[in-house]
Amino acid sequence: MIGISWRMTGLSGSDCAPVMMVAVGDESYRLVGGASMPSRWMGRVTWTFPFAVIEINRATVWLRYRPRILGRLFGAVDLYASPADVLVSFPLESWGRGVGVRSAEDQEYYFWCSWSRAKWLLEKLDELDFVVSWEPRKPRLWRRG
Repeated sequence: MIGISWRMTGLSGSDCAPVMMVAVGDESYRLVGGASMPSRWMGRVTWTFPFAVIEINRATVWLRYRPRILGRLFGAVDLYASPADVLVSFPLESWGRGVGVRSAEDQEYYFWCSWSRAKWLLEKLDELDFVVSWEPRKPRLWRRG
């Protein structure tokens, strides 16, 4: 199953990045979009489509940049977590749409995608026993973590 969602940016805050979703096996999914994550030495690293990938399966969620060399160059810290390692997942309310994940280390990771993909992703995380809050939150882009 492959789906591509295109939306144009407007004053309403919808995102402009195409998002591709691929089913990998029975209960593994991969979405391509943009992301903002903590960096080891730069505060935060934020990139747009197609430089971020989020993969979810029965036991883990993995958010990373691609190609890997770019993530390493900027010190991006990948999110690789089980339901026990995630405090909460939530929809983002900002100039873009997406999903936020707060890890047990109090670091926040953001995956930018269309609202329909964000809703689908949160529903999947909820099904896989991750803690999900449906209350939209504003991203903390300008603070470390």
